Amino acid sequence: APIAKRGPRPPALGRPRTMDSLFFLQGMGVDGVFALTITLILAEKHSLSVAVLSGGALLAMRHVGEAVAAPLFGMLGDRFGAARVFAVSVCLTAIGFLGVAAGFTVAGALLMLEFRGAPASLGPATIVQATAASDSVMAPLARMLAWRDLGAAVGPLMAGALVGFVSPQLLHGA
Repeated sequence: APIAKRGPRPPALGRPRTMDSLFFLQGMGVDGVFALTITLILAEKHSLSVAVLSGGALLAMRHVGEAVAAPLFGMLGDRFGAARVFAVSVCLTAIGFLGVAAGFTVAGALLMLEFRGAPASLGPATIVQATAASDSVMAPLARMLAWRDLGAAVGPLMAGALVGFVSPQLLHGA
């Protein structure tokens, strides 16, 4: 009997590129560390019921902020360039994390959550623009999303393991 030939090997996740690393950190930070620790931070200054309600509202803002920000950041990306708006939003997201770490919990969280929408909407555009016309764009897009999802999975595990040893604020600062 003839031996069946194997098709080409499916691509592995591979070593992350700069954009992949940014998306990994965003997934780990916003969908991981922030989602797991924001209620703990709020509970330090408020009653548990207020902390849970406020934390839940901020977690809902992740998606509301992304829905509101996507068209706005798309227009800004058309006007100033997707890569430029993407870079500014990554910096402002990081400043939001530092704000939470410094005790400006709600202001930092809102800044972080609003500017989180730009990488989500402009990340694919920056990858498409950076890809040569002769190259396939699907593999880089899939890799970027895989790294974001991996970060979103690692973030809560890491935060859960570390929150007994370091403060949630320190996790946000890191």
